[in-house]
Amino acid sequence: MVNHFDMAREVAHLVDTGKSDDETVAEMLRMFPTATAADCQRAMRIGLERLDMLDEERYAAAHNLVELWFEGAPNPVIDAAIQRAQLRPSAETLFPKPDASKS
Repeated sequence: MVNHFDMAREVAHLVDTGKSDDETVAEMLRMFPTATAADCQRAMRIGLERLDMLDEERYAAAHNLVELWFEGAPNPVIDAAIQRAQLRPSAETLFPKPDASKS
């Protein structure tokens, strides 16, 4: 059985490396030869859900940044908030590696 989460993560990695659409499809077929069209659709939904989650995180971080700014927080705190608000979609931000210390 194909793991849809793994498929979605691999698509994100391929996109990050600059693969074209055709190269991505060819690579996915090679990596997941038993995947069906339904498997591919589910993996794409997972990727889209992850993008939505990232957008929500970025919105919350931007809101937090504004609050910190108006509260007069120190510059290092504001700089950290800016970094959180500027997260861009990538394999790393959409599919972070699990924290081994929490296992």
